Amino acid sequence: MTDMDNGDSAGLRALKAGEAARLDALRRIGEARGSTVLTYMTSFREGWGSAVLSEDIRILERHVAQARAEGCKKLDLFLSTWGGDATVPWSLHAMLRDYLPKAKIGVILPFESYSAGTGIALGCDEVVMGLSSVLGPVDTQASGYFWQPSPSGGGVSALHGFMQLLRDFDMRGKLDDTVMLDWLTRNSDPLMLGSVYRLFRENKRKIQKILESRQQPLSAKDNERLADYFLYDVGIHGQGIRRREARDAGLSYQTDLEQTGLENVVNGLFQLYADAMQLFTPFARPHPGGDGYGRDRGLNGEHVGDTPVVLIESLYETNAAFRGYGVQRAWSDQPGPAGAPAPVSQDGDGAGLDDQIRPEFQQPAMRLSWQATPRRQVPTMTRRSRKHRG
Repeated sequence: MTDMDNGDSAGLRALKAGEAARLDALRRIGEARGSTVLTYMTSFREGWGSAVLSEDIRILERHVAQARAEGCKKLDLFLSTWGGDATVPWSLHAMLRDYLPKAKIGVILPFESYSAGTGIALGCDEVVMGLSSVLGPVDTQASGYFWQPSPSGGGVSALHGFMQLLRDFDMRGKLDDTVMLDWLTRNSDPLMLGSVYRLFRENKRKIQKILESRQQPLSAKDNERLADYFLYDVGIHGQGIRRREARDAGLSYQTDLEQTGLENVVNGLFQLYADAMQLFTPFARPHPGGDGYGRDRGLNGEHVGDTPVVLIESLYETNAAFRGYGVQRAWSDQPGPAGAPAPVSQDGDGAGLDDQIRPEFQQPAMRLSWQATPRRQVPTMTRRSRKHRG
């Protein structure tokens, strides 16, 4: 029997089957740390992942609002992501500090938390890292190198690298400033150069604000050192930074996971999420293309659109997001083949699966359909039973 035969993907089955174990782990972590634990994970599954998006803030806010109503004094994020929208870290921390101005905000990193995920971690009052935890640089990735009239990819820090090159070769002492400016404007789009420079400046301002938002921020000098390291000192955006290197760089508010006594619980909880999101099972189609809903079917018959690509979960409720084809967001009560977004046909009515797919729908769009599973009652930290509504 394939996954398609019983209507659920392997990930969706794991999401349902593992609910009680996940909630128990969230409760145990919360009781041990005296906190409300809020999971935020985005999928890095090869072939079918997702990213941190600004729309995630409103989902997270629902959980934080309930925590505020219960008088939350400490909130722990359980975070793993490969990054995404560079505006999210500051937006998230601004929301958290507005709702919980006196609460301690911690983050538990069970695995990798790159780019925007690192930006989120840096603004927390405590960063709990295990042996598998990895951070990364936080320099914003722009649409193209600043010297290219037609962008083809690159990061804002390329501008910093160019300026560093001038310093290293002492070009400023050998070339007149007007000569360098003339070269730049003749060999690049001046408007793009100005835009990248603004992003370059905003990078620093954003990270400094995140660091300053902490309950007990470091000194201005130490914040500057930490910001410069994660922005500029690591030259490859995808380079991993483990906890020893992070401490050496000035992340003095980092705690080793082993010191909390929760190593097994945290690692077990991450594995439950990995199973639900199929993080370590690459998605592969049996052949390119396909018709309608079948285009997301893997080698084992799995409809990958049924596997969550974002999970936000606490003892209050579970929110899962699913990717679909097309540019419209689809909402349904139940994920799966019956509730999957229908492809759009030539005449735009989306009526049949056999209709020809328009070219713009040949690739999956980064649009998410959110499903919510609230608990019947707002649970306390000591309750052991959890129920679905309806």
